[in-house]
Amino acid sequence: MPVFPALAVLESPIVTDSPDSARVHVEKGIEFLRATEFFRYSRIVKGILVQTSGRWKTDWQMPENQTKRIRQDGRWHVGLSRPLHRLAGLWGAAEGEHFDDRPVRESPTGTKSPEFFPRGYSIPETILSGGSGGIRILRGGGGITSNPLREVRITAGAGVVDDRRLGRQESGLGLWTKANLDRWNTGGYQHTVSVEFNRESPRNHMNRDLLGKYEIEREFAPGNVTQTEAFGSLIQRDVYLDASGRLSHRKERNYGLREKLGYTISKTMQMEITGDLQHEDTDLGEESVVSSSLVENQAGFSGTLTAHKGSANGQIEIGSRTVTQTIRGDILQGRKTDLAVGGQIILPEKSKLRLRLGLSKYSLDTRNENNFDDRDELRYAIKSSWSKPLHQAMLMELHSEVRLDHLVYIFRQRSSNNRWTRFFLAGAQILHQPADQFGQSLRFDVSANYQDYDYETDPLTVRSTVFRKFTAGDSLGLKLNSSL
Repeated sequence: MPVFPALAVLESPIVTDSPDSARVHVEKGIEFLRATEFFRYSRIVKGILVQTSGRWKTDWQMPENQTKRIRQDGRWHVGLSRPLHRLAGLWGAAEGEHFDDRPVRESPTGTKSPEFFPRGYSIPETILSGGSGGIRILRGGGGITSNPLREVRITAGAGVVDDRRLGRQESGLGLWTKANLDRWNTGGYQHTVSVEFNRESPRNHMNRDLLGKYEIEREFAPGNVTQTEAFGSLIQRDVYLDASGRLSHRKERNYGLREKLGYTISKTMQMEITGDLQHEDTDLGEESVVSSSLVENQAGFSGTLTAHKGSANGQIEIGSRTVTQTIRGDILQGRKTDLAVGGQIILPEKSKLRLRLGLSKYSLDTRNENNFDDRDELRYAIKSSWSKPLHQAMLMELHSEVRLDHLVYIFRQRSSNNRWTRFFLAGAQILHQPADQFGQSLRFDVSANYQDYDYETDPLTVRSTVFRKFTAGDSLGLKLNSSL
């Protein structure tokens, strides 16, 4: 599938000096509104399976400096399939993607200007928004499906691809193939194999994907399972470098191994252990202004111990991960260790109380005598919630969250950036489902984020900040019939 250029993020809140404090900044009023729509439909009409789905998300950001930002992200899909006989069938599909992220500035008279304003991104704003009309990708095609064995499914097809961005419209051909071997049982082992190859060439672009995964699973005793997975991918993309349309060839190679063990200690206690090794190599292409490559190696494990008794259950989680990156010859190594304890208990009147305590430590080692970014970060987290059904169709929940982060740089050259970050959140949620066809969720949150630097380097500049936010959300779900 085509990859968009790096997506823009919403503009940071406007920060000004607080008149009653020389120690903090206060965020000025800012309004943010998000609307999300989703639908899905499936029905068999005269032996033909008709499926369609769509998702659309719109974000509005309206700060007080009159620089508004609108982001739209949508996707739709329509597919038809019909079996010819037991071993084969035909399919056809069309789908589209749309992305637009642009600022809109209002003049003092209130008239809107369609200009794009750079905000410091490495990729120009016109590329992020796709220029006039944003980024639009349309695909349409068809092909065959084959099931030579019960566990084997092969899908192959071809069609056309239309890519519009930067005011350009480019069309070409696409080829999409996939083969699956699903849970083939031999000698007590279940094998799953998946191979996928996609190729799209809209005009001067060439995008290729090669993905593969092999999984073997065995249950050596009731409730005791071991699972091994090997995976890899090769992704090649032609991406825009600037608004003039210059292209760069990007390559990504990724492969790894994952092992998972599930073990039942007793009727009330289970354990799960997961370990993995991953390698990723990204080449940004020689055409890029900042020609570079990134090599990343990861190794990690996690373990979970779950116990339950009566109306209560609890979990202990522990994990560790090491990531080594090589960027233009510089080696960075990060290590993270996590420990968490959580539980849930059912109280009288069917109310539930949940609590989770977490502690993590992150360390970064640059291995370069001229790089002073070595750091340690300690994070504490507490999450709690209490829920109670008000009646058969309505559930109320109160929740809270506290996060404390302490960042410490090892060398004195960066010690002025040592800081505490404190985050507090409290909120409520109401889930209402008066009928199987209708559901509603209301959520309200109040949060505050305090960032306090240990040292202020300039008496005329205050870096410590305070951000406060109120969030209200309403979600509606409507099921018209068994198909929609």
